[in-house]
Amino acid sequence: MQDLLGRTIKELVQMRKEYKEQLAKYRMQNSMRALSETHLIKETRQNIARINTAITQKNKDLASKNNQ
Repeated sequence: MQDLLGRTIKELVQMRKEYKEQLAKYRMQNSMRALSETHLIKETRQNIARINTAITQKNKDLASKNNQ
């Protein structure tokens, strides 16, 4: 999580986009029974959630700094 908080919001949004594309690919492969490592779907979803959390935290930090 510290690695994510050290990145900019723009970088996080780009990472999230890449993970979402990867998740779509995994889901497509899984529907065709071509994905042998189905745990990758769960890991990718969790990574997206972690990135969303980091983005939310950074936005809250920016908002609190602007309000002071």
